[in-house]
Amino acid sequence: MGWLSGWQYRKKHYILEEIDPTGTISVTNGSKTVTGSGTNFKSWRKGDKILLPDGNWYEIEDITSDTELTITVNYPGSDASGQSYKMMRVGYQKRIKVHYGSGTDNGEDVYLAGKCKSDFGDVRFTASDGETLLPYEYETEGKVDGDYAIYWVKVDEIKSDDTSYIYVYYGNSDATYNGDPYQVFDWFEDFSSDRSSLYTHVGTATHTWDTANKRLKIQGNGAWNFTIGS
Repeated sequence: MGWLSGWQYRKKHYILEEIDPTGTISVTNGSKTVTGSGTNFKSWRKGDKILLPDGNWYEIEDITSDTELTITVNYPGSDASGQSYKMMRVGYQKRIKVHYGSGTDNGEDVYLAGKCKSDFGDVRFTASDGETLLPYEYETEGKVDGDYAIYWVKVDEIKSDDTSYIYVYYGNSDATYNGDPYQVFDWFEDFSSDRSSLYTHVGTATHTWDTANKRLKIQGNGAWNFTIGS
């Protein structure tokens, strides 16, 4: 099964939603508008999904307020009011702390009982289908070999009823770390390589990409300067 053939172990890890949807909703056949009562729609964002009374998930087109949002299509179901609903986050980053030793999984903490490489180079994450690799990276300053590593994973879906899960794969002595923060975060920059061509230079200040020290130096007309990065 492709890349899966080299891994010996996997475990299911539930991705928990931190905010519960509140209130009730009303929908009208043929309308994109979802009206809430006591709802907290603005805790989510455009592109997320909402479960409506017909039992289907719909992509959110816009969120006008905590009590009104629109979906991308006209609602095909019957009129309904005072209904419960669920929400789903799409493409969010979640922090996962992977421990080398033994313990009880809880929240963001996952224990691999010494069955992964001590440098965590063989840890991978997949969607709930157990095959689709998810973008990931670990914090270089948040990793202690033989102890723990702090990962950020871009998860495809996080349902508000806490039923969403991913798989953690581990146990492959030949695997090495291949995480990519640029695939995980909507915007990421550590100045480790000169990516100045991707940005627009505005104004008269000069800049220098100091890749050796992972920082960007900016100077304006010789009168002021500052540094971004480590």
